[in-house]
Amino acid sequence: MRPSVLSLWARHQFHLAGPKARHDFPGVGHEPYWHRYPADWEQQTRAFLSR
Repeated sequence: MRPSVLSLWARHQFHLAGPKARHDFPGVGHEPYWHRYPADWEQQTRAFLSR
């Protein structure tokens, strides 16, 4: 039996509830990563796009 779209949406909303934690860029806080570490952001973006 396939789950309905509504049940999938409800499950998705449940998993998105609550505070979010950034584990990929430690120490950034509330400031956007690309503002605080522009060189690192550019390097990571360049590496991702070159895949």
